[in-house]
Amino acid sequence: MNCVPMSSFVMPRRLFSTRGLWFMRQFVFAFLVVLMILPAMSVHAQGKHVAIYVNDTFEVVALNPVTGEQRILITLDSPGDRTRAYGLHVSPDGTMLALFTRTSDFTLPDEDVHLYIVRIADSQLLFDLDLLPAEYIFPADTPLRDPNYEMTRAIGEVVWSPDSRYLAFISGHLGNADVFAYDAAAQTLLQVNNAPQTAAFIHWAPDSKTLVFNEVITFGTGSGDEIAGTYFASLESGVVQPITFPDERIQQFFVLGWLDTQTLLYSPLNFLVGANGIFALNLANGTTSTLLPYEMEITVPVFDPATRALAFVVPDVGVEQGLVKGAYLFPQGAATPTFLQSGQFYFAQLVRPGFFQYASSNGNFLLDVNNPQLIPLPTSDFGAFVSPSADAVALFRTDGVYLSSLGTDNATLVLPGEIQVPIWSPDGNFFYSFGFTSEGGGLLQFDAINRAVHLIDSRMAITSPIAVASQ
Repeated sequence: MNCVPMSSFVMPRRLFSTRGLWFMRQFVFAFLVVLMILPAMSVHAQGKHVAIYVNDTFEVVALNPVTGEQRILITLDSPGDRTRAYGLHVSPDGTMLALFTRTSDFTLPDEDVHLYIVRIADSQLLFDLDLLPAEYIFPADTPLRDPNYEMTRAIGEVVWSPDSRYLAFISGHLGNADVFAYDAAAQTLLQVNNAPQTAAFIHWAPDSKTLVFNEVITFGTGSGDEIAGTYFASLESGVVQPITFPDERIQQFFVLGWLDTQTLLYSPLNFLVGANGIFALNLANGTTSTLLPYEMEITVPVFDPATRALAFVVPDVGVEQGLVKGAYLFPQGAATPTFLQSGQFYFAQLVRPGFFQYASSNGNFLLDVNNPQLIPLPTSDFGAFVSPSADAVALFRTDGVYLSSLGTDNATLVLPGEIQVPIWSPDGNFFYSFGFTSEGGGLLQFDAINRAVHLIDSRMAITSPIAVASQ
């Protein structure tokens, strides 16, 4: 595999830290209890699909739920049963799977961290790379700011480009944690940067030719990441340039999305609430526009590329600076956000283009951007998971898993007990999870139309992630 260096310079990793603080506690609470964006949202919204998971003999399987056909995509080497798949990342066009694996602990010198790229249609292995240097020994302690240690915390980040041509990822195989991009069309590997510090937090522009990323000094232990700088890189020209923010208070930020190929939407990190304001940065000329002032403390806004609307909430712990605590929608072209409802809201999430879901202490709500009113979802105790088609919802209640149509509360109990977070099919007719039925445990398929559940593979590993790919 050819590796083409793009430039030499320096750079950062996570645009936010997953430590302590109210914001992250609420994020984890909402992730586990309320809702999550599903991997299936990254592929087509209609059509046939396969469910992808790892079975109990370390085979990565693509299962056709209609025919029952199982195709082994790759068999993982797992000495001592210590290798685990920590990510199944389907390309947006549904043709390729990026699989990130690492061993169960970092105490032995023979540990490795691998990235595989497999073509789903014929199980052809396209790319295989150990993300750590040869003979690498994991540090026995946690020396913060030591690039050799911080590298172990950065590797594993993988992001497909919107057009599915490139997979960008962090790798330390050359000695530093740098950004690389695998070109699936040319079957070559590009080295995006070469820096002594740790790269992280990769974001693609809509043109699939431009990357934004950070360089991190340390990910810290609870007070946040220490960022050295922010950069954008052009894969076409090989040029890597630093991004300068006009406000010195901006050290870490969330990339919300892109208004166009040159205009980046972002919110500075607020460790208590989530974010400070909303801004647009033009990478071509360096100018910044303020959509919402820095002083506005809000949860991390969610951007819908289809309607270019933003959704966010002002939580109870935030400082009111002209915004009442509650739920908001910021339509495209509006001068100010639209206030929707007051109350104890946790955050908003994009369900599908044009539809947001808001989580609150009084339940979950669905909002159609074209008809901006909060519509209550059926009641749930532990979470409401809306389908990608936005016409069905899975409800986690104390006595089991229910399925219901939106706009009604005619929920049907389909499985007593608990399951893991559901992964919806692209068409919204099914979702998948690990759980137990009277027939045993394994991969379950829930039928949202007929409101039924089926055990379709009892060999699924309980620790396996699940992905869905359109075919």
